[in-house]
Amino acid sequence: MPKPKTIDLTKPITPTKWETQCAHWFQGLEVSTAGLLSFHRHSPPMRGKIRLPSGLADYEVMYSGKGSYIECKLETGSSLSLGAIDSAIRDDEVGAGVKPSQAREFDKFLKSGGHGWIAARLEVPALAPRGKQAKLLDAGRKEQAIQRLVPWADWRRLLLGGTRSVPYAEFEILGYPLRGPDDLLRALQSVSRLDATAPTGLQ
Repeated sequence: MPKPKTIDLTKPITPTKWETQCAHWFQGLEVSTAGLLSFHRHSPPMRGKIRLPSGLADYEVMYSGKGSYIECKLETGSSLSLGAIDSAIRDDEVGAGVKPSQAREFDKFLKSGGHGWIAARLEVPALAPRGKQAKLLDAGRKEQAIQRLVPWADWRRLLLGGTRSVPYAEFEILGYPLRGPDDLLRALQSVSRLDATAPTGLQ
């Protein structure tokens, strides 16, 4: 796989670039961990030029014999959409966040002994947007990008409790920080010491 171009994470980026950045980190770890890590990109099935939902996460990562599904999510605003877990809801009805088909695949992967993560980036604007979310932003606050690696069990628990989105101030403490490959490696290493299905951050 060719080395992805360096991406400036201090500026707004597209979801595709966020996925590419994660691949860049995986690729760096693949070299630095001397064969302990490998990763595979799940390409969605296509019908002509139309992507079909598969439910598979963006990446499957193997580290030291332990498998992880990692789904990349990027959103702009004062809160992060979590998606939906209800199997009666169609993927195209969800909008941002995890789709029901993805939730089912995560659950199956965990039951088989794997681990699940959401690599989420929330780009919070400097100025409060108009409308009901305006009160969620502090007056005069600076633009920021929050990046967290969240265990699927934590994400799932919030969805089961009826939470559909998380304000940025709460998202900042959910899961693990994700500022670069070192943070990613620490999280992957944690599954050998602490099951990634155990809750962290928000309950």
